[in-house]
Amino acid sequence: MSRLPVGGGERDRAVEARAAGVALVGGERLARGERGLDRIHRREVLGAVDDADAAGGADAGAATRASDRQARAHDRAEQRRPVEHLDLTRRRAGAEQRHAMEEGGHANDRIIAVMTSGARIVEWAHLTARAHAALDLATTVVVVTCSPLEVHGPHLPLLADVGEAEGLFGRALARMAERDPRLTFVRLPPVWVATDVVPQRGSVRFRPATVVRVLEDLGTSVARQGLGDIWVGNFHGGPRHILAIEEACARVQRRTGARMISVFSLLARRLTGGSSDLAERLGGLGGISTEELRGDAHGGLIETAMLLHLFGGDVDPAYRTLPPRSIEILLAERGRPPLQKGPRPTVLELLRALPYKLRYFETETYAGAPAKATPELGRQYLEVLAGEAAQALGELRAVAIGPRDCHSPLWPYRHLLMSRPLGWLFEKLVATRPSPV
Repeated sequence: MSRLPVGGGERDRAVEARAAGVALVGGERLARGERGLDRIHRREVLGAVDDADAAGGADAGAATRASDRQARAHDRAEQRRPVEHLDLTRRRAGAEQRHAMEEGGHANDRIIAVMTSGARIVEWAHLTARAHAALDLATTVVVVTCSPLEVHGPHLPLLADVGEAEGLFGRALARMAERDPRLTFVRLPPVWVATDVVPQRGSVRFRPATVVRVLEDLGTSVARQGLGDIWVGNFHGGPRHILAIEEACARVQRRTGARMISVFSLLARRLTGGSSDLAERLGGLGGISTEELRGDAHGGLIETAMLLHLFGGDVDPAYRTLPPRSIEILLAERGRPPLQKGPRPTVLELLRALPYKLRYFETETYAGAPAKATPELGRQYLEVLAGEAAQALGELRAVAIGPRDCHSPLWPYRHLLMSRPLGWLFEKLVATRPSPV
């Protein structure tokens, strides 16, 4: 999906649009479409009115005043329209957007909205008040990414997790749109407030409590506007970050009744048992074995491949020279047992890995084998994960599962892991040097 808040330039937007399989709508063209939509509404809902632009002289002034009066009456009537008319509004808006695209959108235009298989993915930041009021609350889902700006090796951009989460969202929502074209997805700008980042210069670190409060306030505000489905995307495996998102979602659910959930936690529960190791699910694709992906947890083959596919121009070509590095490789070199024995970790294994990871990333910036990455591998990885996400989110929409089923395996231990005094003590006892961030 688009990197709107963090990217820039014609090349970036063109790459992002190609990666997400979306169409661009220029700001000026959409404005013309919106004016056309106003005229359609005025004629069909409130009766025919002469177009001020087509009139001349004194007739033009009279037509303009009449049009203004009709527009104000229309705004009042719009607030009382039934759901069926809101659906009609959305279809008309889509027709105007498609018409604008036929006129020719440009990659360097502001991205206002995208159409995917009959459903809309629109940017919250670019909605007008009228367009926001016309959203069908029953078929609208609000999506937002919450991932860090963080070091991922010497070769990947700092927005790696944000870009991956947005790309995953883009494909998953496209698949859901194919199944239910009525859905409208409203995307908030990414939130890069995150904790448990790699302690290397370039990472931006926040306290877990800050992550909770930011997302809690965001979710509460959105839910009070009647939008009851809020999905938080993420591609950052820090345990306290995962739990901070889940805690914020749980608070919003209790306070407002909205179904606010963490997509990452839902997938972690299903695919990895709570770890960030995707070897079991992605092994075998593109000729890369499961064993080759063991320990590929940060800035390695998987993430490098995905980012080559999504934003290839932002990846340093020097990734091809990087040797394989991981905690598992270091443990094997020292004759120690691996952190995880089975295909999925136990809770004790997850907890045991925490001090190893903290010390490892004091000196290392990636874990995996990035040199083997290709854009095609990234495309395949993204498609598999998007398919899993679409399946799980489809079950959530169908109420086959509920918010309680969207927690990670770490959730029962949140009070321990999120304790500020224990977190401070853990870092003091385990860290071998002060964090530079």
